Order: sequence, then C-alpha cells, then structure tokens
Amino acid sequence: MAGGEKYGNEGSISINDSGSSFLSCLARYKPHVIANVAVVASRIQLSFGDHDKANEDKALWGIQQENQRILRQNIRFRKDSSNEEHASLSLVSIESSGSDDNITTTNVTVTYLAPKDHTLFFVVLFSTSAIWQTGGQERETSDDIVNQYARTLVLSRDEIKDIVHIETSITGHGEQYKLILDVESIKYKHIDHFADVQPFVVDLQYSNFHLAEEGLNVTGLIRADWNKYERSIDLTELWWSGYDLSSTPPSVVEFVHPSFDKQGNSMLKIAFSFVDDSVMQFNAVIDKEVSKYGGYFAVRLTYKQSSYLIKHFYVGKDHILEPRMTEIPDNLLALSPLPKDVFIWSQKYSFQCLANGNPTPEVSIVRVTKDGKEKKVKTESFVFDKMTRQETVTFEEGNQKPGTYICRATNGKTVINATTEVTFFKHATFEYERTGVIKNSSKEIRVSCKASGNPRPTLNFLLYEKTGPALLPPDFMVATTRKSEGVTRKVLTLTVEESKKLHTLVCAAEQNLTNARNDAIALTTIYLYPGMSLDMDWQFYNRLAATGTNYTTDLP
Repeated sequence: MAGGEKYGNEGSISINDSGSSFLSCLARYKPHVIANVAVVASRIQLSFGDHDKANEDKALWGIQQENQRILRQNIRFRKDSSNEEHASLSLVSIESSGSDDNITTTNVTVTYLAPKDHTLFFVVLFSTSAIWQTGGQERETSDDIVNQYARTLVLSRDEIKDIVHIETSITGHGEQYKLILDVESIKYKHIDHFADVQPFVVDLQYSNFHLAEEGLNVTGLIRADWNKYERSIDLTELWWSGYDLSSTPPSVVEFVHPSFDKQGNSMLKIAFSFVDDSVMQFNAVIDKEVSKYGGYFAVRLTYKQSSYLIKHFYVGKDHILEPRMTEIPDNLLALSPLPKDVFIWSQKYSFQCLANGNPTPEVSIVRVTKDGKEKKVKTESFVFDKMTRQETVTFEEGNQKPGTYICRATNGKTVINATTEVTFFKHATFEYERTGVIKNSSKEIRVSCKASGNPRPTLNFLLYEKTGPALLPPDFMVATTRKSEGVTRKVLTLTVEESKKLHTLVCAAEQNLTNARNDAIALTTIYLYPGMSLDMDWQFYNRLAATGTNYTTDLP
C-alpha cells in the first residue's frame, strides 16, 4: 500500500546563487562615497616564556606609552591645524564596546576630523542579504578641536549574530575613506588609535572632456608612497558615476572596474602600468552613452594598515568631470535605479532614494496610503557632494508599513518619480495535508505539494535528493495551480511502474527575491513507499540530469 511521509527544513535559506553578487547588493550605496584610514597603534601579539614576566610587562608598558604618545601628538597637531570649513579627512580612533551575555547592545564608535560639509554612514549586511544603512548616533567630542566628530553604530545582540559584513564610509571635499570592519573583532572591547594617512596625488588629463567615438578617454598619474599603499593593480579601483537619460526615469549609472553590461560589453576599460617606483599610470575609456553628460571619476588605493578592528580600508580621491558640449540638458536630473519590488526581512532593511543633478536636487520618500493620498515618511539625509542628495528610510518590525513607496526628486524645473512596492517577506511553508501521496490506485499514483509564502513560491519535484534533477514536462505529467494569493500547488502523476523507480521525491519551494543575493528555498521529502528499502536508479538519475532542467510548463 503506497503512502506519504514528509519531513523538511522549513525556513532554511539555501546557498542558491541567483546570479547577483554581494557587490551588486551594495551598488546602491553610492560607491564613490568611500573612504579609508591608516592605523599606527594597534593590538600587537607578543609571546614570552612564563619565566620572563618582567620583560613581558615592560614590553606591554612600552606599547601603551607609544600609543599614548601618538594620541597626544595627533591631538596637538589637530588643535593647531583644525579649520572647520577646510579640514582634511583624518581618522582619530575606532572603538567597540564589545559584546557578551550581560550586554544587550554593542556600540561601534568612529571618531574623526572632517570639513563641516562631510558625510559619514555605516552599511550593515545581514545573512539574509538585508542591507541596513544609517548615519549612526552623534556623540560629543572634545570642545578643543572644532572639526572633530564622532558617530556610533548601535547593534543589538540578535543583530550581531546575523551580521556578515560591516563598513563605514566618510567623504568630504573630494576625499574618501572606507573601512571594512572585522565582524568577529567588534565582539570584543577594544580601541584603535590612528596616525594621519599619508595622502596620494592624482593628475588627470581628459582634453577638456573630449569624447572620442568609443567614449570618454581619461589618462592619469597616481603619485603615492607605495610603502604606505598596496603597490598592486589588482588592489587599485577606478570608478565612474554618470547618467543614462534614455531610461525612464532618467537614472544614475555607476561602474567599478571591471564592469560589463548585460551583453558582456565593457563599460569601463582600464589599462595600468608603472612609470617608475613612485608613479602608476592608467588609461580609462568610459562608454560614450554613460559619460557624454559628465559625472564623477574616482581613484581608490588600498592603504596598508595594522589594526585589530579594521579588516580592510581604502583611500579615495574623486573628481567632477564637466563636459563642454552644446547638447547637455538645461536641467540635469537623474535617480539611482530602484528595484520594482522590495522584500523586507525581520532584520532592518534600508530603502534609498538617491538623486544627482544640476541644480542641486531635493529628494523625498512618500508612501501612498489606502485612500490614494501621499504621506511623507521619516528618513535619514545624506549629502555626498554639491550635486548628489540621498534620503534613506529603514524598515524594521513595527517601524514602517508595507505598501507603495515613491522616490521623488526635483530641481525646481523637473520632477521625476520612481515607484517601489514594499512587502514583508514570508518564508515558504508547506501545507502537509496537501503535500504527499493523494491518490493510489492500481494504475497510477498522484503526488501533491502545496506551499504558501511571499513572494509566491515556485514548486518543483526533485528526484531522490535536494540536488536531484527536476521532474518536468513533457517527460512527466505535472500540473500547477495558483488559486489564491501567495499559494502554489503542484501535482505529479506517475504510473505504478514509474513510482517504484521514483520512490523518493523532494519538493522544493523556491522564492525569487529581487533584492537578495540568493533565492530562498524550503524543502520537504516525500516517500512514496515509507518504511520500504528500495534501490536508487542512478543510471536513470544521471540520464535525467543530463537532459537539463527546463522550467515547468503550467497546465490548466
């Protein structure tokens, strides 16, 4: 007598890469707003024998004294040279309050010097691919240093467990710092003090923005102390942000070398060479369609560092390239591309509205209410440069409502909108009364799988295991129905002989997440003959797998 028995790991997220990468997940965060810092005093690992405790104490005391000397030296320098309007970027310290069972939150504080019109933000990536962007909380600093600032990222105990990446970026007056933090190290109480970063110089040549047939040609020389920076072409980034005015709405386009369009064509072609021990030369050709209206060109170098809390950090220089062409629109305005649908997890998720233009745009985010009216939502504001503004709203449980959100930008002459549907993600769950063998006769066996979720899951029957080939038409009789919102049911009909060969099936409920690195997959196993030990037909398995996995045809 055939029957059905099920088990599975509902709620699990599979490593099923849908094609997008972590870099694409972060692309919306204005890549040119990236900064870097240098660390001199850091945690140093020492090894002494037990018999030499006096030497160990003496060495540790010396390190502490050197750390304090650097700190006092930096404070004196910053008091003498501070100027609120024209100060250069400089990192003072980064500190973590640590995390343990007795602490409910972990505070990560960045203290730095910067001009008045600067921007700092943190980006946190969770294991679900949810991305949270925030400016953090402002902290008090020394009154003696007028251009010193401190901002703190506050993380809950539950958030710490789910974080896979943290970075903070500072930008001001054409300078950029970006720090990639060590997720494990911030769980421990520690502070790193920093000496001033050794700057580098970029000389650009672009012939008054002459556009050749293949695009914008930019040649430059990077003069740096390569004892301070990584002397590696692979660790050098060139970045471009321009406009695509042919899209609807007009959009901001961003490329980091190497970058390709959907057809595999290079949008930013780069050639590097070293002129001598101190000078790196590069030549960049930027696609004509995304460079003819001007934009931003940035160079980023990897700074050599010794820090406990910082994993990687970069120093950047950016330049505004303004073309001298008659076809430039009188009013230039574009939005950073937004997904049509956004799914919110239980963790914090940030929705950005970024606009670039001339005159300087005003940016806002509104939610469309049930009666069709617009309600402005509370946001964090970010000013990146004289042409770029961003508003960010962060969703979390009990904070924001799902629905239709409009990203709006205006420069006084033109208004452009981009609409996004925001819904809360619900992992696929199986209805076990409709998942298993639902018909068993002398002629055929019918197997059903039913699941619901948001977004609506796509179902497939897999042979033997979760990595097995799918049973698809026309080889198999499969029918799909979608009777209600978020619910999918699939029915597979087998002959009795087929059922003996295909005695173990896995039903996979896959959810396509437009704003995640990976799709979500829930799995449950169905045994057509529970309790019986039947052989696996691996020859049939391999032959089926070799035919490929076509998409299931929905039958009426």
